[in-house]
Amino acid sequence: MDHTDVPHDHHELGMRPLRGVFLNITLTCLVTLALVIMSIALVQSVSYSPPRIVISHAFDRLISFGPEIADHLGWALGVFIPMQLGFYALIIGKQIAGDAESTAATRKSLGSLAVLMTALLFPSIVSMVGAAMQGTVSPGLLMVYLPPAVLMFVLASQVERFSTTHGEAQLRASVTHRNALLAQRAIVHRPARWVLPAVLANLGVVTVLGVGVVRVVGDNSKEAVGNALPMLVTAFLISAVLLIAVTVLGLWLYQAKTDRFSKVGAATLVALVFAMYFGVALTYESEGANGLGAGLILLLVWTGVSAFTPTRKLPQGVRNFTLGGASARLALFRLDRSIKFEEQKIRELEALNSGPHNNESDPKV
Repeated sequence: MDHTDVPHDHHELGMRPLRGVFLNITLTCLVTLALVIMSIALVQSVSYSPPRIVISHAFDRLISFGPEIADHLGWALGVFIPMQLGFYALIIGKQIAGDAESTAATRKSLGSLAVLMTALLFPSIVSMVGAAMQGTVSPGLLMVYLPPAVLMFVLASQVERFSTTHGEAQLRASVTHRNALLAQRAIVHRPARWVLPAVLANLGVVTVLGVGVVRVVGDNSKEAVGNALPMLVTAFLISAVLLIAVTVLGLWLYQAKTDRFSKVGAATLVALVFAMYFGVALTYESEGANGLGAGLILLLVWTGVSAFTPTRKLPQGVRNFTLGGASARLALFRLDRSIKFEEQKIRELEALNSGPHNNESDPKV
């Protein structure tokens, strides 16, 4: 089918929603960063006695790479960005040879490659930004390297938007995706009635309990935070916000997405963050700050129970204040929107494939 014969609203059917593309690229970048940090931690683990994984030390090691990365990041950006521009030009200019099915497959491959290039460079960007914040790299380099890094992200999203199937294959894919979304919705845990109250309740409870544990267990822990209650509360509140935010985000993605990559990525992200907090708690214990270590362990246990306890067996009054119920509410909201979008897309594709735009070059459309 000649795209010039297709009205504007149908022409957009060949592009994925930008919000979903942004989310997928962001998740891919975060998973790549987590895998790099875990790899560094595994390499460093043999230097400890006894061997152990310390995620916080691994992140510091990643930041220490910043000065060397800053010396070579320019040529990496100079290679990746022209390649992504070339991918975009091939797609926009319709320069990919072959029939509709093969060109759609090529677009998908180019989109995946553009996302992979961005994700592989993301840990280097994080390392350089961290080094600039520590003063080991000139902050002025951020003005040079961050704009092209953002451009890479934008180009990857634009190329990935065209990672769609074509014609009847696109219709079949939409029907399959709609059915997968409906099946996923049927197995989502029973949700909380509200999201924000559940999150705030967990933040408040875990902060109070954590601070109480730290204040009770040993003076060494008080000294580690300056023996100041406001500083202690702030430190625990920040730690709780980060852990709960990542946990709810991971559970939301795991329940709202149907593809295996998103599910594995979400589970990996949550597992790595829990491992990082556990490693920090063990570090505090080994350095004598027993109260801080115990407080972080309490934070992990509370968050894990609140997030991963199956909500189907809980009364509604309890479910309303669990992180699992809050993430389920977010997942259902996302699934309902996605189902509505796919059903609208199916109707438009059916109208397009059976409409007056068919021609002899596309007898099946």
